[in-house]
Formats: sequence, structure tokens, C-alpha cells
Amino acid sequence: MLVIGTFEHRVELEQALLQLEYQGVPQRCILAVPMAVTPQGPFKYSGQPSDLSAKSFEVGMACATAFSVLGISAGFVLEPGPIICGIIAAVGGFFLGQGLYRKYTASSGQLSPLRAPRLPEVTVIVRCSRQQVPQVAEVMWKHHALTVGEAEDEGEPEEREAGRHKSAGSGA
Repeated sequence: MLVIGTFEHRVELEQALLQLEYQGVPQRCILAVPMAVTPQGPFKYSGQPSDLSAKSFEVGMACATAFSVLGISAGFVLEPGPIICGIIAAVGGFFLGQGLYRKYTASSGQLSPLRAPRLPEVTVIVRCSRQQVPQVAEVMWKHHALTVGEAEDEGEPEEREAGRHKSAGSGA
């Protein structure tokens, strides 16, 4: 039988693997596979920011640019001058644009999650006998496995060993 569990990469995973070995599961029958959370291909810029803070930053920068142009124009007439008026208008425009965008998206219910949910990081596959399945599954659950499943194997380890001995004995 195969017992398959998924774990976050934490100390509990290491403890579960040690306890499985302590209970008599040979190390060669345990396979731990770290899973990729992001694709390994080259980075491709999609042009579409995925989270609220990136979009609100973009809106804030656009408003800062527009307000700075207006502030510089007004600065030629006002006492502080075009540079100071442009900087003040840019800062004010940034915070105004960002605040309005956040308020609009929050009130309209268009909030996008800041991050995608994390996928399981490590998948553990244990080959064991049918009698050991409940113990192995219990160890996995006890050590905070995210999921645990069972699958039929081509043959139990004892059956394969017995089959090898039979074939070796019959050929002599």
C-alpha cells in the first residue's frame, strides 16, 4: 500500500519522518518530494498587477503626476515657486489618488487577495504493508499533515519479496 501525505515544510514533517522510521518503515520506502510553489520558467511580466497595493500605488503615481503638473503651473503665480508647489501637489495627489482607489475598491467589494493561497510544500509517499497503513496515517495526522490518502500498490513489499524468493527457488 502507498500512504501519501502533504505537509508544510516545518519541523513536524521531520518529526513524522523520524517516527515512521522508528516504527519500522525502512528509509528506502519513504519518499519526500518538495513541491514548487511558483513555476520555474523565465519571469514574464504580465503588465497586470495582481494585488490591491500594487494597483493603488499605480493610481497614486498617476494622480501625483497630474497634480504635480497643476502645482508647477500654479507655482509660477504663487509665492513658494514652481518646484515647491509641484512637490507639494505631487505628494498630495499621490495620497489622494491612492486613498480614493482603496476606498472605491473596498466599498464596491472588488478587493483582490494580496497573495494566492500557498500550496503544500512537501509530499510524502510511504510504501508499507496493509497492516501498517493505520499507524502510518495516524503518524501523519498527528504531525499536522494537510492531507493524507491511501492507494493500492502493485504488490505489498512482503509479497514482492516472497515472489522473488519463489522465482529464485523455482529456477534452480
